[in-house]
Amino acid sequence: MAKQPGSSDLDKDIFWSDIHKYVEQKKLDIEKSRGILRHEKVRKCPNCSKVMAVESLYHVLIDRCQTCGGIFLDEGELELLFKTKSESGFIASLKRFLKP
Repeated sequence: MAKQPGSSDLDKDIFWSDIHKYVEQKKLDIEKSRGILRHEKVRKCPNCSKVMAVESLYHVLIDRCQTCGGIFLDEGELELLFKTKSESGFIASLKRFLKP
């Protein structure tokens, strides 16, 4: 039986690698739409040294300690939170507290 063009083992490996990447991206998209977030690096809480979880607050990813409740914001995240249109709750309170 003759080999068909494009049916080499390398072509198959590339094909399955591309399929795997596509499926993993779709899984991430579904998890993100359900509010399940992954983080590339693990952060430890500066207060209690426990692992922090990544949560979405007004579409901004923040690190929050599940043990002591501490919140860690990366550079620029506080500004993004201030740009939200929230008129009540934590962000509105924080805006009022920090307003000059």
